[in-house]
Amino acid sequence: MSDFIEKNAQNYIKEQFQQITEEQLTELVTTFSHGFKLGMQLAFDAIVTREKGK
Repeated sequence: MSDFIEKNAQNYIKEQFQQITEEQLTELVTTFSHGFKLGMQLAFDAIVTREKGK
């Protein structure tokens, strides 16, 4: 799944920023992927916490 996220992030960033160096692309993909994974973890934790409270 991690490769899927990174590949899609890379494609999205390339579409949004046509004039970008490989170094910038790598940094943006890393940052985007990390943020996405953190967001998914927070969502998962919220669901688990809510289910435990039922």
